[in-house]
Amino acid sequence: RASGATIVGNYVGALDASGSATSLAIANRDGGIVVYGTDVTVGGTTAADRNVVAGNGTVQIVIAAGAHRALVQGNHVGTDLSGTVDVDGAAVVGLTSAGISVDQADGVVIGGSQPGAGNLVSGNGGFGIALSTGTLNARVQGNLIGTDITGTVAMGNAGGIVLWATTGGNLIGGSQPGEGNLISGNVDSGIYVGFAHVREAIQGNRIGVSADGMTALPNGNVGIIVEYGSNILIGTDADGDRDAEEGNQIVGGAGT
Repeated sequence: RASGATIVGNYVGALDASGSATSLAIANRDGGIVVYGTDVTVGGTTAADRNVVAGNGTVQIVIAAGAHRALVQGNHVGTDLSGTVDVDGAAVVGLTSAGISVDQADGVVIGGSQPGAGNLVSGNGGFGIALSTGTLNARVQGNLIGTDITGTVAMGNAGGIVLWATTGGNLIGGSQPGEGNLISGNVDSGIYVGFAHVREAIQGNRIGVSADGMTALPNGNVGIIVEYGSNILIGTDADGDRDAEEGNQIVGGAGT
């Protein structure tokens, strides 16, 4: 279990030496990057730090059970280096791998509000980002989920973000500049919450709209689904002051 490891500047999966999509035959059959341990960083805020992870057989980046305070920033997950090509789609028809999966880990940060911190998570055959059983105190902020690098062209994952049986304290977006995610162009719902019976917050995101906030770029299903959950905060905080920066913009999508 590594402590303080840094993983930067790699091409992992169905990619050639230039970071372009190539045959799935050279990809990994299982996950691309798997993180255990404490204070592991995957990527960073500069182009040189960026990992391009796509076309692998299961999940592209896994934050495994027992990991603490992993930081995942600035990566392309499911696309090529340019951020305009769906590598899974280019490499093989029907690949069902997910983008970033967090399972029974705590304090994970995916993205961030500073320039270059957000990940591009698009074109994956599963959910773009999955926070699952036992995950707590994760922050998912400033990412493009389901679009190309410009935020204007759909390059959908099967679904945007899922929180499934999470333990609590997880934040999708936020109230400060740069913290909101763009979650658009996905095949199914933008955000799905299931069996989460503790406080989770979804704030400041743009869902089903282009990066300009004006043009619809819908997800295939509703923007946010909460099923078998309770004490979930969507939008304005408990102070009731209806802060605009805390609200989500939800546009388009079947049944929205």
